[in-house]
Amino acid sequence: DDGDYRAISDIGIRPLGTHRLTVFADAAYSRFDNPTTMQWGAGLEVQPLDGINLAFKLSKPYADTQDKLYSLSLGLSVDGLGFNVVPHYVKNKDDKYERSNTSYMLRLGEQQPTFSADKYFKKRTNVLSVPMKGTLTYQKARWFDKERITLLETLNLIENAKNDPKIAGIALNLSGFDGSRELLWEVREKLVDFKSSGKKVYMYMDRADMYGYYFATVADHLWMDPQGAIVLPGFVAGRTFYKGFLEKIGIGVEEWRYFDYKSAFEAFARKDMSPKDKEQRLDMISDFFDQWSKDICMARGITEADLRKHVDSTFYFNAESAKSAGLVDSIARWDNLSDLIEHVSGKKPDVIKKDKVRTEWFADQLWCKKPEVAIVYALGECDMDTGIRGRYTSKLLSRLAKDKNVKAVVLRADSPGGDALPSDLVAEKMDKVSEKKPMIVSQGNVAGSGGYWISMNADRIFTSPFTVTGSIGVIGGWFWNEKLSDKTGFTSDFVKVGEHAELGFGITIPLIGLQVPDRNLTTEEHAFVEKMIKGFYREFTAKVATGRNLEQSYVDSVGQGHVYSGNRAIGLKLVDEIGGLEQAISYARKQAKIKSAKDVNIVEYPKPSLFTLNLGGSGPMSLYAMLFGKSVDLATAVQSDYELSMLKRLSKNPGMPIHMVAPEDLPSEDSHRKTSVSAP
Repeated sequence: DDGDYRAISDIGIRPLGTHRLTVFADAAYSRFDNPTTMQWGAGLEVQPLDGINLAFKLSKPYADTQDKLYSLSLGLSVDGLGFNVVPHYVKNKDDKYERSNTSYMLRLGEQQPTFSADKYFKKRTNVLSVPMKGTLTYQKARWFDKERITLLETLNLIENAKNDPKIAGIALNLSGFDGSRELLWEVREKLVDFKSSGKKVYMYMDRADMYGYYFATVADHLWMDPQGAIVLPGFVAGRTFYKGFLEKIGIGVEEWRYFDYKSAFEAFARKDMSPKDKEQRLDMISDFFDQWSKDICMARGITEADLRKHVDSTFYFNAESAKSAGLVDSIARWDNLSDLIEHVSGKKPDVIKKDKVRTEWFADQLWCKKPEVAIVYALGECDMDTGIRGRYTSKLLSRLAKDKNVKAVVLRADSPGGDALPSDLVAEKMDKVSEKKPMIVSQGNVAGSGGYWISMNADRIFTSPFTVTGSIGVIGGWFWNEKLSDKTGFTSDFVKVGEHAELGFGITIPLIGLQVPDRNLTTEEHAFVEKMIKGFYREFTAKVATGRNLEQSYVDSVGQGHVYSGNRAIGLKLVDEIGGLEQAISYARKQAKIKSAKDVNIVEYPKPSLFTLNLGGSGPMSLYAMLFGKSVDLATAVQSDYELSMLKRLSKNPGMPIHMVAPEDLPSEDSHRKTSVSAP
């Protein structure tokens, strides 16, 4: 009523940026106080180790005297229990310090970093059970998307299980699990890291192909369903050729190929593989087989000669023959998990689910927003508005370059190439990012041609043994109406203004919407096309030379459209290091001078959608997707109609060069995915 008030203020500063050192001050004052009567305090707190707290405070606790109080604090926190002893000292009349009193504090609950007895002394008894049914991919919708498992969530789950002291092992049910070769390799490598902590990996499988079995062999104990089967036929790289069919329907085809290994157009222009293409395909799948064989032999303790014999002679194994050959350890159903682990380890396990894995050990001590490492997914063909979405991705990179809280950017390149324009837009903006912060690339299954274009400007390129990369080159081709009108009755007619106006004009094939030009190129037009394609190639190799700090002549020598495995590309200086997305993120964080992984937020772009559907679609399937969240995975869609997308691109831009790898470079061509087998 008389207008009186009382205010209390506090301030704390952490000069080291962590909870290890805190400098603080406080003050309490009313309307009638002045600097000599107000109450105040100041001090510092040191936490040299988690669970140990040391503090000193100087305070003036009384308004009517200038006497100071000196307080020391020693605190110990173990798990959810904290105890502090705080003696207080004052100056006596002889100007000596004497203890006036001591405070004792008991705290329940983990409110700060604490010493964890569980973390160091708790016996490991739990085994984490993980059903892996679904497709391993990069992102999934937030709702109604139970058919996909993302790479990062899987890696994080394994990391958390590794750090949880109560977990002794992890058991994965691989029934219904599928993934591309490179993603399987990344998760397999993470499980190798998990095992390095002394914990065990158990795996159950029913049916497996080459890469499915490769993934499963990381297990300390691998068991197989009694009705299961393993098929190990080896690797093949081939394709369907359309030239004979096109001849029969009267479509003429011409390949504009000026670089020996650039074979993306062969499927339309030849009836078999060219010698150069056979050479590079054999090199690539031989590299894949060598890595596959080496890793399996190391994990299973068998010789490479014996494994090769299994591939070349038997190749099909039921449960009994797989066990006899040493490919699996035992035969049982998933339901026998607990008994099987008890038999192997000698201890009855406590089987837990994913939600029981401990992820945080104490409250976050940061007083500010965590710095970010951004992951940008550039997936699918190089196009302005689909696939890598050159328009969106280039704008996003510009924004991330300016965002002060984003300390590094990792671009995940998984693209077979396509249009040079979106590729160059993305590469240009990556340069802008690199001027201000680390710009790292992690390559997926395919990062060839245009997919390599969006890799080459990175500060460092991570690849995998099962990545297809390189394909530095340009290809083109032409379809025309040679006898199509005679065979189908479709005809066209036109008027024109301009000498070459009708060059790309012709009949449009109903249903698929492909336009077939009426004529082939003239000699003059052929000369122009050759000059254009070779000019694009010179530009491509020049950009690679700049981005990779190489001589252009050297880039030309390893270019020529040649595709390489990740291992071989390292030796050729086209990429830098074997590693997956997790290694790329870790490298980016360290380059950004962020000490610990727990001190950074990982932010993914584009943001996952609510549903997995194409909002621009129409028809009953789009309605089904909207209602039930069903759709085709992006990577699967790219693989399933890749050759059709090439045809559409050529039809839409007749005569324009393309930066694409051949269809057989995509994962679905050589991995025998989803092998269907039955007992003989």
